Amino acid sequence: MRKDYMIIGSVPTLEKCFQAGFATEQQLKNESIVYRKQLQRMFPHGDFVVRRFGHDFGSYYEVVINYEVDDSDRECNCNECNGEECDCHSTDSEKLAYHVEGNTPSEWDSESLKLKEYICN
Repeated sequence: MRKDYMIIGSVPTLEKCFQAGFATEQQLKNESIVYRKQLQRMFPHGDFVVRRFGHDFGSYYEVVINYEVDDSDRECNCNECNGEECDCHSTDSEKLAYHVEGNTPSEWDSESLKLKEYICN
């Protein structure tokens, strides 16, 4: 098995975020920390971390979910995929990562709004 990650984002999908180059690095990081905490409340089994990425205008931060990938060459016995890649080869953490990606919140929850007000300004 190998480790991989999927970028989830820096804020909920319909929310405005701080922009690299126009906010301090600490503001960018704190905003992603608030989002990570919200995702952790929603998906308690997810392995969420805030990662730093480089950009022409400076660093920015995104919440990612870590997961394990099973690269073993096992023969599939699910009778649906005929040996093609299918869900039966996915690990539980990989399935969770795709579930999270498809079900991210569109807005801040009330707890995040309070925390964001406190640490992001």
